[in-house]
Amino acid sequence: MKVQWRRGLVLAGIHLAVCALLIVWQEAGRWDWIRSQENLSLPELGRPVPPPSPPDAVKPADEGETVSFSPAAFGATFHGRSESLS
Repeated sequence: MKVQWRRGLVLAGIHLAVCALLIVWQEAGRWDWIRSQENLSLPELGRPVPPPSPPDAVKPADEGETVSFSPAAFGATFHGRSESLS
């Protein structure tokens, strides 16, 4: 089987051209916004978001409370029909 280098390189070039155009098209709005922000320095444009503040008070779990759960109490669906698991 003969390797078709020319065909492969042409297809790779087409893919790269299409990808480059799509990247430029997608980022054009961001570039316009950055150009419009003349007063901001570069570090301010990419300033990281501060982490969220911790909650005021963490409530401890209630002691002595029991929660029961039984999977058999719920219905399950098998092949479009509802059946009880019990």
